[in-house]
Amino acid sequence: MEQAAKAAAPEAGGLVARCISVGCGASSAVDLADWLDLGPGVPLRAFEARLRCACGGRRIRLEPWAGEPPPANPSIYRFR
Repeated sequence: MEQAAKAAAPEAGGLVARCISVGCGASSAVDLADWLDLGPGVPLRAFEARLRCACGGRRIRLEPWAGEPPPANPSIYRFR
């Protein structure tokens, strides 16, 4: 019973991407699998450089969050 409750609970933490371009402020939860796909040893700063916003901004900052994840936002995406 206890394991089922843990499985139903939301994840407690992760990363959120925020567009810091003037006038935007879009944010979205980040799938860490995209970062891990880049290979071992790639720093998060290098992953930040691959994120883009639909506003045209290339200034995306990754921040930790705890508790309930922010909603997914398709305006922030990984540019390969």
